Amino acid sequence: MRLGAFVIALIAAVVLLVVRPGSDQASSAGGGHAAGQLLLLYNSHGSVPALNASARRFKYVVLQPWDVAGLRAVKRKNPHAIVLAYQEASAMAHAPAVTGITASGVGYAQANSHERWFLHNRSGGRITEAGYSYLYMANIGSRSYQRAWAANVSRLLRRGPWDGVLMDDVNTTAGFHTNAAQVAEYAGDAAYSRATTRFLNYVRPRLRGSGKLELANIGGWIDHPQLVRDWLHKLDGAMDEAFVKFSPTPGQDYRNRFQWNVQLGEVRTTEAMGKHFLAVTRAFPSDGQAELYGWGSLLLASRGHAGYLPATGFGYDAVPAPLPGSVRSVGVPRGGTHSAGRLVFRRFSRALVVVNPDPVPHTAHFAVQMKGPGLGSGSVATMPAHSALILHRANRPRRAPPQHAVSSP
Repeated sequence: MRLGAFVIALIAAVVLLVVRPGSDQASSAGGGHAAGQLLLLYNSHGSVPALNASARRFKYVVLQPWDVAGLRAVKRKNPHAIVLAYQEASAMAHAPAVTGITASGVGYAQANSHERWFLHNRSGGRITEAGYSYLYMANIGSRSYQRAWAANVSRLLRRGPWDGVLMDDVNTTAGFHTNAAQVAEYAGDAAYSRATTRFLNYVRPRLRGSGKLELANIGGWIDHPQLVRDWLHKLDGAMDEAFVKFSPTPGQDYRNRFQWNVQLGEVRTTEAMGKHFLAVTRAFPSDGQAELYGWGSLLLASRGHAGYLPATGFGYDAVPAPLPGSVRSVGVPRGGTHSAGRLVFRRFSRALVVVNPDPVPHTAHFAVQMKGPGLGSGSVATMPAHSALILHRANRPRRAPPQHAVSSP
C-alpha cells in the first residue's frame, strides 16, 4: 500500500509538478538507457522547488491521478517521459475525491451499494487494510467490480496525456494487508491469485485498446516468479517495491544471494518480454551503501527499460537526493555479467559495476587503477557485505575498463 500520506496529497493537489528525464543516465547499446531514475511522487507537499532543481534525472514518473496540470508540465518539458497515473487495484478509498477523482480505480462512494465488490471476513464484515483504515479491500475477482474499475480508469486516462497507469497492490495474496485465512471469498492464496489473474485478463484489452500502458506494483513477486511471469503477458511492466532490500534499516534486511539472483532474474525476464521494470530499494538517504547496492544490482541486469528509486517508506512525499553524477553516467553496456570469485561485475563504455551480494566481505583486484565512491582510487578494494562499486578509470575516466577488469580470490 502506497497511500500513507493520502490526506497530505489532497491538501497539496493543486501544486504543479515538473519532472523530466535527462541525459545523465546509463546508456544502452541502442542509444537509450541501461537503467534510468524513477520518481514516485504521490504527495507533492512543498516539493516543487526540489523538483525543479532535479527534474532532469527522471525517466519514469508516477503522480496522483488528479494532477493533470503536473502531468502536462512534465510532457511540455520532455515528451519522452513516461508519466503514469497512480490507481489502487485491490482496494477502495473511503476519502474525499479531488476534482471528482480518487486514487483508487473504484471509490468507496461508488462501491458502497455493491456489497459483492468488498472482501469480507468470516463474520461477514468488510475488511479494511491493516494500517490504512480508509482503504476497503476489494473483491478483485468480481466481474462487475472489474467492469467498473476498467471503465473508471479508462475515463481517467482520457482526461490528460497520461502514458498509462500504475496499478498498486496487484498481489499474490491478501495477506499483505489482512489475515488471509479470514477472507471469506477466497480460501487461500491460490484462490486469491486466480482472482487477480481474472482481473488482469479483463482489464488488459480495455486499457490496451486506448493505447495506454499498464504497469503493476506486484506484491509477492519473489515468492511466485512463474505466476508473475504469466501476469507479465497481461501487463506492459511491473514494479518490485522491495528490490534487493526489504526495509530501510541500515545494514539489515538485505535479500540473501539466492533471492538476489531471483530478483535479477525478474529484471531480465521483464525486459526480455519487452516490458518495463521499476525497482525500489529500501534505503534511508544517509545509507549510501544501500542506495548504491540497489542501483548497481539493477545495472547488472537491465537492458534499457528499467527505472530505479531508493526510498525509505510508502509515503513518497519528497524527491530523493541524486546519486552522484559519476555513478549515474556509466555509458554503454559491454556485454553481460561475469563472475570474479563471489563478486559479479559488468563492463560499460565508461564504467565498471561490481557487486558483492554476500553477507561477508570480498576483495576485488582491478586490472588498472580505478576510482569511484567507496574506493577513492586504487587497484584493490575490500568490498563490504551487500555493497556495490561503480568505478571509472583513474587516469582516463571516459575510456572503457579493460576486458578482464576484475579478479577476486
